[in-house]
Amino acid sequence: GKRFNLSVANFKDSIKYYWGDAYTHQIETGITLARVQFSMPIAEDHTLITGSEYDSRTFDYRLDQILFVCAEADSGRCQDGRRDRVLGGGKLDIDETSVYLIDSWQINQYVNLEAGIQYNENNFTGESFVNPRMSIAWDLNEQYTLNAAAGSYNRVPDLDYLLPEIGNPELQSHTAEHYTLGLKRDLENDWNWSVEIYHKKLSKLPLSIVIDEADGWSFFANDTDGDVKGIVIMVN
Repeated sequence: GKRFNLSVANFKDSIKYYWGDAYTHQIETGITLARVQFSMPIAEDHTLITGSEYDSRTFDYRLDQILFVCAEADSGRCQDGRRDRVLGGGKLDIDETSVYLIDSWQINQYVNLEAGIQYNENNFTGESFVNPRMSIAWDLNEQYTLNAAAGSYNRVPDLDYLLPEIGNPELQSHTAEHYTLGLKRDLENDWNWSVEIYHKKLSKLPLSIVIDEADGWSFFANDTDGDVKGIVIMVN
């Protein structure tokens, strides 16, 4: 039958670091989350799922530290990115909104296919994205399920890359293509184990800029692409 879910949350988080010669890195974060989802059968074997998510974050920060311009992609040369002492603070707001639509097709008693699309936008970079996604679950028997999924994703850069004193507020979102293949086995007493292999194609990741380059005082640029492959083994 039809189902409707609504959840709202509001909370605060605080991070404070102190070290060395009175250095400090403090961030107070206020977070508001709202999610709504509605599902209904539209045919004997099809269920339509639609929903929306809103994520609003306000960051109040204070900095007094030596600046090291270093991104995850080039962490091996962090000492080369040492700059002057930075003193600053301010407030930064990031609001993200997404809307999605999914068709869940129960092909037969063993196989379920989900195909959907998500629209995502944020106020900070001013970007919007349309991300297609698809997944399939095949019950091989009462214990084993084979899963596969593919989809596109986007993400606003982490806060430290965006603060004007130590980052570049002009950075754009980085994007990714995800592909997974996994096997799950149900055990007794609601336990299960799973094995999943994944491949992620990443684009527009932050890369630190050398100070003597023309745009060296931008600190970071969307200049890194790469692939990530791995395997995840879980027991729940």
